[in-house]
Amino acid sequence: MLDVRSTINIPQKNTIIPNVYVHPSSKISTLKTDIEEYFLKAGNPIQDLDTKKVFLAFVPPEKKITNHKLLNEGAVFTKEDELRSYIDKLESQGFLTRSLSSEDLFIKYDLRQNGAIYVYGIFILKDEAQPECLTYKYQVGKICNYFSCKECGFNCKVYLCLPLSHCLWKR
Repeated sequence: MLDVRSTINIPQKNTIIPNVYVHPSSKISTLKTDIEEYFLKAGNPIQDLDTKKVFLAFVPPEKKITNHKLLNEGAVFTKEDELRSYIDKLESQGFLTRSLSSEDLFIKYDLRQNGAIYVYGIFILKDEAQPECLTYKYQVGKICNYFSCKECGFNCKVYLCLPLSHCLWKR
């Protein structure tokens, strides 16, 4: 059997990994390595990935364009029930889906040349993770909660206002 050329689309991370070659007798779980290597090479490695919370949808070439809106609407998931609901919706539209932890072989899913594998799930990249020096300070009954730096004591009410070098510009 020949390898199948496919594209991995990760709408949640606004990422397309072109020209991924998959052997039909490979296990689905081997894609985890391809995804991790891509983000590592891009300088933004995956910090947290539970393969049971990441799903793949196998899309034949003829369905990529006609279902573009459906395949890309599930771009952001913060809860498992939202993810599960979206996967159920894809399955109801005839798409085959499997967990990234699956030990099934690709040959079972009719993956064809120039098809696509869409990845949906809850995982965190390095640039999305909270810097290690920050801790979240929650105070019961307070309207405003904040982040506090363990190193310099700087407090910020909005997480996004903190550049990674906040200890440098504070001084």
